Amino acid sequence: MRTAAAVALAFPEQDTTGVHVNISGGGVAAHAPHPAAAKAFLDFLVSDEAQNIFAEGNHEFPAVPTVKPPPDVEAVSHFKADALPLSQLGVHQSEAQDIYNKAGWR
Repeated sequence: MRTAAAVALAFPEQDTTGVHVNISGGGVAAHAPHPAAAKAFLDFLVSDEAQNIFAEGNHEFPAVPTVKPPPDVEAVSHFKADALPLSQLGVHQSEAQDIYNKAGWR
């Protein structure tokens, strides 16, 4: 515990764009064999019950605003998040992959 107490949490880019935030998502495949069951499962995943389970178990922010984050997550929740639209994340993926390939990165 002494080592953990000596480490500080820092969020980059707080004076400019904000820090990257990972997200989770779900959906139903177009040809899913049981679309009603898949939708029911997704409905459960966004319920307060399921979000409490995920937030507590993974120490993550809940995906729905009606659920409070666990205390350890709430304690580090005061940061500026990057507002970049998710649709922009893959725009340069093929170009980046070409650069990685040419550089021999593995």
